[in-house]
Amino acid sequence: MNSLSLYWYPTEFLKCIGMSHLFLLLFMRVIVLRSNYVCQSIINKLKVKMQTLGLLT
Repeated sequence: MNSLSLYWYPTEFLKCIGMSHLFLLLFMRVIVLRSNYVCQSIINKLKVKMQTLGLLT
C-alpha cells in the first residue's frame, strides 16, 4: 500500500506540473502575440503621425 501511494503521488505531481507548464506556455504565447499586435498598432500610428507631420511641414 505504501509503495503504491509513493508511486501514485509523484505521477500526479508530474501531471500537475506538466499541465501548469502547458498552460503557462500558452499564456506566454498569448501575451507575446497580444503585445506584438499592440506594438505594431502603436508603430503604425506613429508612422501615420510622422507622415502627416512630414506633409504638414
